[in-house]
Amino acid sequence: MLKGNLNNNINYFDLSGTAGPPPADETPPGTVTDLLAGSPGGNSVSLSWTAVGDDSLTGTATSYDIRYSTDPINNGNFDSATQAFGEPNPSSSGTPETFVVTGLQSNTTYYFALKVEDEVPNISPLSNIATETTIEGDDVPPAAITDLTAGSPTGNSISLSWTAVGDDGTDGTAASYDVRYSTTNINDDNDFDSATQANGEPVPSPSGTPETFVVTGLQASTTYYFAVKVADEVFNISPLSNSASATTVFTAIIYFTDDFNRAELGPDWIAAPSCQIVNNELENTSTVSEWGHLALYKAAVSPVEVSMRWGQAAEASGIEEGGFAVMMDDTSLTANGYFIWLRPSNQTVNLYVLENGSPHHRIGSAVNMEAGSPIPQAGSAFKVEMSSDGSGHHFDCYVNDQFVGSISDPNKEQGNTAAHFAGVNLKGNLNNNVDDFMVGTL
Repeated sequence: MLKGNLNNNINYFDLSGTAGPPPADETPPGTVTDLLAGSPGGNSVSLSWTAVGDDSLTGTATSYDIRYSTDPINNGNFDSATQAFGEPNPSSSGTPETFVVTGLQSNTTYYFALKVEDEVPNISPLSNIATETTIEGDDVPPAAITDLTAGSPTGNSISLSWTAVGDDGTDGTAASYDVRYSTTNINDDNDFDSATQANGEPVPSPSGTPETFVVTGLQASTTYYFAVKVADEVFNISPLSNSASATTVFTAIIYFTDDFNRAELGPDWIAAPSCQIVNNELENTSTVSEWGHLALYKAAVSPVEVSMRWGQAAEASGIEEGGFAVMMDDTSLTANGYFIWLRPSNQTVNLYVLENGSPHHRIGSAVNMEAGSPIPQAGSAFKVEMSSDGSGHHFDCYVNDQFVGSISDPNKEQGNTAAHFAGVNLKGNLNNNVDDFMVGTL
C-alpha cells in the first residue's frame, strides 16, 4: 500500500516464504468394522460399535448415517435402504457407541449398516453388515369384560363391579380402564366413543380379581348406562364390555337459602367480625390479605349440597381466593373441615384441610376442570354436591349447573362427625362478595 504525492517507488517485490491456503481435508473417517445388532424387541433392535475419528481413527467425526433393510445391504443399495431416525452424534475415536433402531416390524429379519461423515463432508467406507430378527410383537389385546354390573345407587352416584381381564386376553395384568356412561344405551363402539368418560378409574388388578368403581357426578332420578374398554401397555384395546345400567335415586333434599337482603347476618350464622352484609351481599371487609375469615351457616345440619352465587361486586382476583368451607365439625371460627375452591387462573378444582378455621394442607393434587367448563365470574353460581362411601369423601363441583370436576379425600381426614356444617371461607382485602347462599340437607 503506497500513499500518494510521495516518492515511494518499489523496485523489487518477493512473495517467497508467505503462507498459502491450508491443505484440504481429504481424509475420511475410518470404517466401522465392529457393528453389532442385538437385544431385539417387537419393534426395535439395539446396535453397538466403536467410534472412529474425523480423519481415519483420529479426532471426532461429525455425523452417522445408519440404515436398515429387510434385504442384505451393500455399497450398491445403501442409499436406498431406510435411514434410521435420531442417530447419535459421534463420540471421540475409540468410544463405545449404542443406538436403538425403532419402528420395525415384529418377527422380521433386518440388516444394518452405517457410514460416518466429517465436516467437509468426507464419507467413510461402508461398515460391516449386522443382522437381527425382531421378536414376535404384542398384538394380543385384553379380553372383553363380560360381567359388568351396576348397583348401589345414590342421588348422584352408582357403583360398578366386574372381573379384571388380562394384558393378553385373560393372562397377566392390563394397563388401564376406560369407563364411560350415558343416559342412552351403549350398544357399540360409536355409542361408547360419544359417551362421557368417568373420572378417576382404578388401575387394573391381575386377571380374575374382582374390581369396583363408584361413578359420581350423576343426576338424581336418572337411568345411566355403563360400558368399559381395557387397554394394555402398547394400547391394544379390548372389545366393548357388556352394557350395565342403574337408576340414581330420588332424594328429598330440604333447602335453606339466604339472599343477604338485610343489614345483619343474624343468629343463623357464626362469622368472623370482618364478614359483614354490605349492599345485600356477604363481604369480607378485612383490609389484610390473609385467610381465616370464616362464615358458617348454623341452621342446616350435615348438608349434602352447598351453593352460592358470586356477588355482582366480585372480581376475578377475589373469586380466585374464596370458596366453600364444608364438613366443618363445629359451628365455631376454629372448626376443622375442608376448603373447596375453584381457581379460574389455572382452571382447577382444589381441596384443602381446614384446621382451626384456616387452610392447612392440600389433599392430593388439583384436578383440572372439565373441557369447556364455564369460568367462575361475578354472578356465577358455584355448587358442590357431597357424598361419602368406602372409598372416601367426594365433592362434585358445578358452575352454573354445569359439572366442572370432582375431587375426593380417600383418607377421610375430616368430615367424620355425626353432625357437620358448611359456609364460606374468603381471603381478606379482595372483592369476593357472596350472594344467594344455599344448603341442602336430607
